Amino acid sequence: MLPPETGSLEELSPGALRALVGELLAVVAASRAENAALKEEIGALKDEIGALKDERAAEGIAAATEAEALGNGRGDGFRREG
Repeated sequence: MLPPETGSLEELSPGALRALVGELLAVVAASRAENAALKEEIGALKDEIGALKDERAAEGIAAATEAEALGNGRGDGFRREG
């Protein structure tokens, strides 16, 4: 039971105000629950991003190690003098 757009809260009866407060408390509780769920989802997505970054870093290390072993990377013994 929301107040009419043109009316004011002062015009509502005590029972109507109690009902309005009850509805507002329900909206706040639902918003808090949704907020908590979204925070949980964000945390899970951040964990997933971290795992993907770790995977990519491991792949990069493996590729660099292979390149070094093959001698076609910076570890092939060539040094710039100067």
